[in-house]
Amino acid sequence: MSFSKLQSKQFLLLLSFLLLSFGFFLWSDNHCFSIVRFLNRTLSIHLTESFWGSGFSYISTLLIYFGIVTVVFFLYRSGKISRKQFGVISIVLFVIHYFFYLVKNSYNYPVYDDHGAILEFLNHYTRANSLQEKVKLLLAPFWESRITVPRIFILITWKIFHEINFQYLVWFDAVLLLSFHFLLMKKLLQGQPDCLFYILGLTFLALQFQAYNSIFCDLSGLCYNGVLLFALLSFYFLKSGKKIAPIILAIAATLTFGNGLWIFPLSILYLWNQKRRKEIFLWLIVLVIIIVANIYSRTSFDVYNGVSFHFINFILFIPGVLGSAFQFLYTMHIPVAMGCFVITVFVISLLKKWYVSSPVIFMMLAFLVISAVSAAPFRSGIIPNGEYALQVRYGIFSVYSIILALAILIENTSLRQGKRYFMILFFGFGYNLLTGLFFYPEVVVRTKRVQILLEETQHGKYIPVYSIYKEKEYEELISESVAKGIYKPR
Repeated sequence: MSFSKLQSKQFLLLLSFLLLSFGFFLWSDNHCFSIVRFLNRTLSIHLTESFWGSGFSYISTLLIYFGIVTVVFFLYRSGKISRKQFGVISIVLFVIHYFFYLVKNSYNYPVYDDHGAILEFLNHYTRANSLQEKVKLLLAPFWESRITVPRIFILITWKIFHEINFQYLVWFDAVLLLSFHFLLMKKLLQGQPDCLFYILGLTFLALQFQAYNSIFCDLSGLCYNGVLLFALLSFYFLKSGKKIAPIILAIAATLTFGNGLWIFPLSILYLWNQKRRKEIFLWLIVLVIIIVANIYSRTSFDVYNGVSFHFINFILFIPGVLGSAFQFLYTMHIPVAMGCFVITVFVISLLKKWYVSSPVIFMMLAFLVISAVSAAPFRSGIIPNGEYALQVRYGIFSVYSIILALAILIENTSLRQGKRYFMILFFGFGYNLLTGLFFYPEVVVRTKRVQILLEETQHGKYIPVYSIYKEKEYEELISESVAKGIYKPR
């Protein structure tokens, strides 16, 4: 079917009717369960009705959304609204769709690193008697990273509201993600007024629930989304000729998550290539200070004991991490293939010197590729064959690796053509639909467990399910946080 046919008014109205009809049909849980039962009978498989029914429920609202967007596109083709209005309306509606599911599944309950990095930190902070002790707590390492910036944000939040509400932090993490995403999209739109389909497709890729562990873990969201935002701003201001702002933002990124340190060597190489060599000296001084301070301030290096350079683990982990957003059926095959695509595009962009034509996009892509390589010694040996790369919390880095790889291809090849933009739109929509089917049900399962755990916590029963703490340590941690009013389970 030709592209012009897809844009014909009659076809658009028919497509919108079909999408809305099927979407509203799937809206009913009973219809979703019926489809699962039909698939079980027809294919002789054993899909869980409640689990896969949740996936079809997500698909129902996605189809309704796309049906509405098709109507909006019809209005654009009819001359009723402008191209820009079509793009803005479509993206805003999709952000609303994303926040609908985010708010629906977020609760005031801490999970995983929230316990140590937020509650334990604040418990210790309230016990500290001197300014020196408090500053030491802010600068203390957390695993391989320094998370001073997230701790300062947590501290400010606690001082203003006199408690930590983990549900609100999930929402703030989403705002951070949106800030990064749309700043990146604004950069891609510069000089490209005709690529709204492409931007919408990339937004479909970004706003989904594959990386649900980081989306609903407040500390992970603050660190991952924060370091991406600081890195993008640092590279942008560096390219704009600023001298101090990029360094400040690079320091903020380094004190947000460990991989922020890679901004320094990438920026130094960029300055060298641009013959801005006088500026390199300051970057080198700050980098040396950070490295020396990190080494001499650590009281223990136990976190580095698990370093492994096993070849097979190492070589599979790197592309596995970069492509982990495509881990459908939880196997390494598709992630490794997608990761190899990202690495291939990065190597091509290096050989063809696309860092000259697309410096910000190239540096962001290099930042994520180097982050994956640097994580391999610490993570690749945890599970044989590098399969620790499939941890869903790394999905945010993976999906933006793929987005940036597509972006640098778009900016430097014939992929700028309108038809290709339309293909990326449907690729993004198809990916979002599949993540809704395969991964959103995991969110629903998690939400139901969190609801039960929150009720138990409200009645004074502290059960360490989503935690690395043992039962007694967990009970002491939550009890102290509740007693001090830091955490109010409600």
